[in-house]
Amino acid sequence: MTGLWAYAVALWEKPAVRGAALVLQDRFGQCVPLLLWRLWTINEGLSAEDGHVGTAIEIARGWEGDVAGPLRTARERLRAPRPGFAVDDRLRLKDRVGDAATEAERLLLQALEGLTSRRGPPDDVYEAVANLCRAWNGLTPEADISALLAAAGG
Repeated sequence: MTGLWAYAVALWEKPAVRGAALVLQDRFGQCVPLLLWRLWTINEGLSAEDGHVGTAIEIARGWEGDVAGPLRTARERLRAPRPGFAVDDRLRLKDRVGDAATEAERLLLQALEGLTSRRGPPDDVYEAVANLCRAWNGLTPEADISALLAAAGG
C-alpha cells in the first residue's frame, strides 16, 4: 500500500495531472487534495463509503476555508509587485508562504488518509470522482474530470 502523500506527490509531478487538477480547482472550486485522496482510495482499493466521503468533505471544507485556502491566496497576492517592498523580500516571503501552503495540504492529506483503512469493492473511477465533485459543491465538470482521470492514468 502506498501512502497518500507519496501517491499525491507522484501524481502532482505529472504536468497533465497538475494542469487538470488546477482547472478543477480554479474554474470549478474543487478541492485538489480531496480529489487526490479519492483517486488514491480507488487506486489502493480502499473503502470510501458515503460516510467516509461526507466526513472527508467536512474535514477538507473546514481546512480549506480556514488554513489552506488563505495560504494559497496570500501566496498568489505576493506574486504581484508591492510599492515600498523590496522584490527579493517579497518573493522570499511568497516562497515561505508557499511552503506553508504545501504543508497545510500534506496535513489535510494525512487527515484524509486516516479515514480509509479497509479494502472494499472496486469503485467505478469516473463515478466516484464525479460524485465527490458533486458532493463538494454541486458541480460535475465532466470533461475536466475525464481529463484529470486520463492524466492520472485512471
